Amino acid sequence: MAGKHYGMKSNTPDLLKFKRLQRRLKVSTPTLCGHLELLWISTSKNAPEGDIGRFSNEEIAIGCYWDGDVDEFVEALVECGWLDRDSKYRLLVHDWAEHSPT
Repeated sequence: MAGKHYGMKSNTPDLLKFKRLQRRLKVSTPTLCGHLELLWISTSKNAPEGDIGRFSNEEIAIGCYWDGDVDEFVEALVECGWLDRDSKYRLLVHDWAEHSPT
């Protein structure tokens, strides 16, 4: 449905991969929830197939309102399982096809 975004599941902050990412980025739970929600909103608007890797790390970070090191941010998302490396698209949002609004 147009205008709808991925949306965070209520158990997301309880996931180990969320907690690992939180430790790596050294941010609060509400802050990380915001960055992840912004990742999904940005993906829904700009890469509806989940192929976020067509954008540079800087552009991904801008879409998530991340002010720190952009490469560390994207690498942490990959290492913690929020983004998947892909030979064709560089990066895909993990399980986007399963959870996307389209």
